[in-house]
Amino acid sequence: MTGKVTYWKNDDVQYNYVTANTQPAVVITSTQGSGTTTGLNVQMTKCNVFNPKIVVDSKPYVIEEFEFEGIANSTDATTAGGGVSPAKVTLKNAIASGTTYC
Repeated sequence: MTGKVTYWKNDDVQYNYVTANTQPAVVITSTQGSGTTTGLNVQMTKCNVFNPKIVVDSKPYVIEEFEFEGIANSTDATTAGGGVSPAKVTLKNAIASGTTYC
């Protein structure tokens, strides 16, 4: 699992992950509406972070982006047991369990 993230830079945490060759946990969460009943959660317990870049723009804040690659591990594997996975993806919706549609 690979990707690119762009965010407003508050500190040097992400840059320090690259310079120290640290593989941090990365969790990307997206929700819709006022509650957390619908959403998408991507968890990478071990993630390689690389190619940090400062985005040069005329904005009054600093934007940084970096690329990432999930590292396969047993924590993110299926709950059935065994194996490894680079990420655990959870999709939530507001439909009650056991509801059927025809």
